[in-house]
Amino acid sequence: MRQHAEFLDAIRVAVVEHGLPAREIAELAGLKERTIARHIAEAGLQAKQAMTPATARRRLARLAHDVLPKIEAAARDLADKKGEWSKARLDRVTQLSRLLDRFGELAVSEKEQQESAKDRDERTARALELIDRRIVELAEALARKMVADKAD
Repeated sequence: MRQHAEFLDAIRVAVVEHGLPAREIAELAGLKERTIARHIAEAGLQAKQAMTPATARRRLARLAHDVLPKIEAAARDLADKKGEWSKARLDRVTQLSRLLDRFGELAVSEKEQQESAKDRDERTARALELIDRRIVELAEALARKMVADKAD
C-alpha cells in the first residue's frame, strides 16, 4: 500500500509541480484521469495549467531517465515481496511494468527517434526498390511469353 501511495505521489508531482497533462500521465500509468484528479484534490492541491502534449512528451522524455530506476525498484520490491499474490499486487506489478515500457519508449531521445525513423524509411525504400525490380522482371517475362505464344 505504501508503494501505491508513493506511486500516486509521484504522479501528483508530475501533474501539480511539473504541469504535465493529467490525461497523458493517466494513460502512461494505466489509471483514470479521475483517479489522479481525486488524489490531487485530496492533497488540497490544484494542477498547474497543463502544457501542450508535445512539450509534455519532451519533458517526460527528460524525466524518464530519472524516473525509470525508481519505477524499476518499486516493481522489483513489489515482485520480491513475500506472501501471496493478491489481485491488487498483480495489478500494481502489471501497471508498473506497463509504465516502465512507456517511460522506456519516452527515454529514447528525439534524435534517436529521428535516426530510427530514417533507418526504417531507408529499409522500406530498399524493400520497395526490390519489389519494383521484381515486378519489372515478371512483366518482361510475361511479355516474352505472350510474344512467344503469339508467334507459335
